[in-house]
Amino acid sequence: MQCPFLKEATVRYCGIAPVRKLVPRDSIHEDDQRCTTPDYQRCPTAQAHLTGHDGLTECPFLQESLVQYCAAAEVTKFIPCNDSVLSRCNGDNHRHCPLYLQRAHPRHQRSAHDGCLAAPAGRQPAGQIDDDTGEIPTPDSLAFAPSHMWIDVGENGCCDVGIDALLARVLGRVDSIRFVSPQGHGRPRATISIDDLDLPLAFPLRLEITSANALLRVRPETIVSDPYGAGWLFAGQVPCHDGPKSDVASVAGLLQGEAARQWMRTECDRLARFVHDLQAQRCDRGEILMSDGGEISNDLWKHLDREERLLLFDRFFAEPNE
Repeated sequence: MQCPFLKEATVRYCGIAPVRKLVPRDSIHEDDQRCTTPDYQRCPTAQAHLTGHDGLTECPFLQESLVQYCAAAEVTKFIPCNDSVLSRCNGDNHRHCPLYLQRAHPRHQRSAHDGCLAAPAGRQPAGQIDDDTGEIPTPDSLAFAPSHMWIDVGENGCCDVGIDALLARVLGRVDSIRFVSPQGHGRPRATISIDDLDLPLAFPLRLEITSANALLRVRPETIVSDPYGAGWLFAGQVPCHDGPKSDVASVAGLLQGEAARQWMRTECDRLARFVHDLQAQRCDRGEILMSDGGEISNDLWKHLDREERLLLFDRFFAEPNE
């Protein structure tokens, strides 16, 4: 399913002009047409190249091309159509585009209070307990890695990678993000900085990385306010993708659907026990506090000291066997 804001148009341009200006054919008024009439011979640019083109009724240098553009963008940019070029706009992965989110979901916009992106209508804010299930959300369209990162693979093999809602909930905020992996074949890696700690993120599957989310350079808080939407980290292409997205998940050992939801329940229980143990160690008599359960605090990170934060990240979010 392609993005509903992806549009096509036929444009005309001069093939010999020093600067190529693409003009939509529908926007050209017939009375202003010079290139499609014998009057083109008065064009200074054409006159220098008209040798051997006598007797034509329209300019031989007039070119037409089919282009695509984003109707949601403030500035229209025409991109020549090429069926061999893979684009996030032509597949399912347009769902993570900020322009699509803002136009398709009007509430998915920056908050006037904190500068963060709010969740669209009908979606639970990232990292919060789902009202219907009472659980951390794990969308069926995503496949999850043990390091609490996800991948969304479109029908054409284009994909996006990000962090899941549990990691977003635990962190609560991020000071900055550095993208470690360059474009090309490799494993998506990034480093998030929070409270003078650099925390490495690594996705286990090798991809053809095409881009990193530039929005996170200026608004790093988006990764925790909307990890399943505008807070994605990397975009790329799954190598040799010629089957359903479920095949990619199974080959890479990722979890999806009910298996992912069960895993997330186990992770939440394990995290609760981890916090209980930390509280017990702080108590003089060793009592285990909050033994009645409870939910993971949205600001858990700020209640831990430096060593506890490092231990927490290593236990739950670091790359296995690294």
